[in-house]
Amino acid sequence: MNNDAVSKKNPQSTKERILETANTLFFTKSYENTSIQMIIDTLGIAKGTFYHHFSSKAELLSEIGYQRGKHLVGITRNIIDSQNKNAVQKFEELFNTLGSLKIEQMPYLEDLAKVFYNDKNVYLREKLTERSQELVQPMMVSIIEQGEEEGVFHTYDSEFTAKVIFSFIASLGKEIVSPFLRVFKNPEDHQALTELKEFGAKINNLIERILGAEEGTLNLYNFDIIFQHLTGGEHDQT
Repeated sequence: MNNDAVSKKNPQSTKERILETANTLFFTKSYENTSIQMIIDTLGIAKGTFYHHFSSKAELLSEIGYQRGKHLVGITRNIIDSQNKNAVQKFEELFNTLGSLKIEQMPYLEDLAKVFYNDKNVYLREKLTERSQELVQPMMVSIIEQGEEEGVFHTYDSEFTAKVIFSFIASLGKEIVSPFLRVFKNPEDHQALTELKEFGAKINNLIERILGAEEGTLNLYNFDIIFQHLTGGEHDQT
């Protein structure tokens, strides 16, 4: 029985195999150098089988991004569910953990960014942002509500506030990814790291204002913590 015959009996398995194969090829050959035909040939399936699950390579990348997003949410779930952390600690750990995980998966993010911020992929960008919001916003709402109960956050509507924060961060995605990539390629680029810290401080201050928190309450985007994942130890804080 050939692979295409197997795929008709188990379509969900076929979709997962397409995702897994594409993910591997995107990593090893890059997104730009991987064609749909290459994925089809690697799997040994018919072209129609591929297009039954995905309309394009861009949609395939979008689904991989969404699956990775769910994986990240799973990793950070223990932060949200912790009974021993206050809202400020949870907010900081959420941002800094996601930042560290981005560093670990930077080769993938570099390819994703090339596609994501291409002017031809506005629809892809909107859909992926929308799906990411579905995953992240509920976690933010939970933390904001806890912060309101603890008296450190003061908002009119926790769900709307979470939506505003997510939209704010999403709108700055390209500006955040670009310096991340610079430091990833050269961890000794102190100028780039300084720019990142300054950028992070501005974002931190604005999020404090959105949350109605006192200045200095949060320490989001702590790049000294994040970039320990690059060096394996303490990062130069100069």
